Amino acid sequence: MVDLKRRKTGKANRAAGKRFERKVEQDLENNGWIVIRFAKQVDIEQNKLINPKPFFNFSTKSISYAGTGFPDLLIINGSGITKDGPVFFIKLIECKINGMLDKEEKAKAEWIKNNLKIPIEVASRGEKRGEIKYTVV
Repeated sequence: MVDLKRRKTGKANRAAGKRFERKVEQDLENNGWIVIRFAKQVDIEQNKLINPKPFFNFSTKSISYAGTGFPDLLIINGSGITKDGPVFFIKLIECKINGMLDKEEKAKAEWIKNNLKIPIEVASRGEKRGEIKYTVV
């Protein structure tokens, strides 16, 4: 009985997380950013970005991927043209409803900041209903 309840809770939480990601994507696009799903995973042990590993999902009878990537989104904004060429701003966004990263995600964020030199922000719910707050990690 408890297991069934936990399964329902997990399913509802995953659905809420996906809805929040779509809401963040829409907000960023409305603010002029080009939004792309970030499909790579950070492997700290190998010290590089890797593709997520595929596995066969027996319930859907299709190939799925373990994790879609960290962080969730890559956003690009063209700010103008200089004599050297166009200037673009690039950021990585991780969508978390509560705004909290776990220990492994914090380590991955530090690796990205140190090795790739790309800023990472966490998108979370704001104080008001429907508001999205972006916090630099």
